[in-house]
Amino acid sequence: MTEPNFEDDLQPSDLSLVLIHLLKGPLYRDTHEKLWGMLLAVRNQVGDHVSVLGLNLVIDEAEGYAYLRSQPDDPGWWPDDNCPSTSACCSPSCVSA
Repeated sequence: MTEPNFEDDLQPSDLSLVLIHLLKGPLYRDTHEKLWGMLLAVRNQVGDHVSVLGLNLVIDEAEGYAYLRSQPDDPGWWPDDNCPSTSACCSPSCVSA
């Protein structure tokens, strides 16, 4: 029985290459043509992955750049049912209580 060759499977995916680049800084169409094409192909997957980190993917196809931006702070982020009723809670129902 032969051993499977996993070295071929260790090549980074398009998704991981794009994510790593975006986590380092902006991606420009003119400078990184291959990565730009990869980004457009996996844009939804990139958006899903970075949202878990509290980031949004911003792509300006007309200008040819993409970057990651922090998600805006939402003062009502805590569900009212689960409010801990502490000063750290910013929900409008807690603040008025």
